[in-house]
Amino acid sequence: MERFNHELTGREVEYLSLSTMGFKNREIAKILCVTDSTVKKAFEKIYSKLNAKNNSSAVGIGYAKEILSNNVIIDCGNRYNVAREYIMPFLV
Repeated sequence: MERFNHELTGREVEYLSLSTMGFKNREIAKILCVTDSTVKKAFEKIYSKLNAKNNSSAVGIGYAKEILSNNVIIDCGNRYNVAREYIMPFLV
């Protein structure tokens, strides 16, 4: 049986949630006002905590372990869809 140390911080859940909405690392960095390397390090920690090899498996584990939920994603998605409309022109 695999062990999961899925005590993700709120910020780590935010990174993973933005990723599920289709934002790329560079976009996540700009939205959260951090560097690209900060995003990369955050995902490395997330993968380690979830025992995941990549983003797809981290997201799957996140849903399976109820770290992510459809309601949270939909709520965040509505906010970020609006944000995307206004932020995306500045991400280029």
